[in-house]
Amino acid sequence: MNSAQTPFPLDALRQGQLDENQMRELLQSASEQAEPAHIVFEIADHLSHALLLAQRHAEARDVAAQALQLGQDPALLHTLALSEHALGESKTGISHLEQALQQLDGAGDDESAAMRGDMLEHLAQMQQSQAQYLRALQSLERAAALRLISGEHSEYIRCKSQLAQLAHQLGDSMQASEHWLDILALARQENLNADAARALLQLADLAKEGENVEAETSLRREAIDVLATAGMSRELARTLAQIARQENRRELMWQAVWLMFAAAQDIEGLINAHAWLFMREEQKTDRDAALLAAAVWALIENTPDERISQDPGQVARTKRLAISHLFSCARMQGIHETEITRWMELEKLRREDRVIPTMLIRIENMLKNEAWLFKGEELIQ
Repeated sequence: MNSAQTPFPLDALRQGQLDENQMRELLQSASEQAEPAHIVFEIADHLSHALLLAQRHAEARDVAAQALQLGQDPALLHTLALSEHALGESKTGISHLEQALQQLDGAGDDESAAMRGDMLEHLAQMQQSQAQYLRALQSLERAAALRLISGEHSEYIRCKSQLAQLAHQLGDSMQASEHWLDILALARQENLNADAARALLQLADLAKEGENVEAETSLRREAIDVLATAGMSRELARTLAQIARQENRRELMWQAVWLMFAAAQDIEGLINAHAWLFMREEQKTDRDAALLAAAVWALIENTPDERISQDPGQVARTKRLAISHLFSCARMQGIHETEITRWMELEKLRREDRVIPTMLIRIENMLKNEAWLFKGEELIQ
C-alpha cells in the first residue's frame, strides 16, 4: 500500500465497510510498507476495537500492543486499556489510560475533550475495581467538568450519577445529594424531564434514609408532574404507591393501581398494592379485593413469562403470590378451593370477562370525586 492508495482503504475503514480479514490485511500491508505510524495506529485501533466488542479481549490486546511498538497513540492506548481491564489486568489498564491522558494533555479541540471524558470515565471504573475509590471520584469529577464545558449534557448527567452512587456507597449521603441536585438543576434548565424525575426520586430515597419523612414526601410529590410529563408510567405508579403508604391514603393507592393496569403493566407493583389495600383478613371479603386479585391474575395470564421476569424462579413466585391473593379472597367469601373456577365464572372475574377493564371502570367510579394527581391520557399510548 503506497501513499497514493492510502485514502481509499482508510475511508472504507472509517465508514465501517471492512470486515475483520480486510482490516487485518490492511494492517499487515501498512506495517510491511512502513506507512506512517498514525496510519498503523488508526487501522490497529479499528481492528482491536472490533475484537473488543466481539468479546475477543486477548486478541484485541495483542493487536493494540503490537502496533504500539511504533510509539504511543492515545486512542489505541485507550482500546488496549479496555482490553486489559476485561482480561482482569486492571492495574496495567490504569497505567495505559494514564499514559493516554498524558498524550492528550493540552489538546483543546472538541474531539480530544470528548476522548478525555471517555477515558476518565473508564479510568474511574478501573480504579473502583482496584478499590481506589478516592481516585475514582477524582477521575469522575474531571470527566463531569469536561462534559459540562463541552455541552455534553447526557454524558455529564451519567458522570454525576456515577459520582452520586459512589459517594453514597462510601457513606457520604450529603455529597451524593449535592450531585443529584446538580443533575436536577441542569435537567430543569434543559427540559430533560426523565433525568429531572430520576434525580428527584434519588433525592427522596436519600431523605428516606435520613428519616426525613417530610422532605421525602415533598420530593416524591414534586416528581409526580415530571414523571407524567416524561411518560414514566411505572415510576409514577410506584411513586404514588409510596406516597399512599406514607400518608395512609387508600385513594392514592387506587390511583396507582389504575395506572399500573392502564399503562405500566406492573405486576409486582399490583401484587404489593393488593397486599396493602387488603391487609386485614376481614378486608378480603370486600368485592373489590376479589376483583383486583382476579384482574392481576388476568394480567399475568396475558403476559409472557419472559416479560414478567427473566428468572423462572421469580416468575413462579409472582404467580404463586397472585394466586394466593385470589384464593384468600375466595376463602373469605366462603368459596371452597374446588369451586373457585365456577365462582370466578359466576362473578365475571375471568380474563374473557374483561375483568381488567371492569377494574379500571370501578376505580374511576370509586374516585370520581377525588383529585387525581396525574392525567392518565398523557401516559397511555
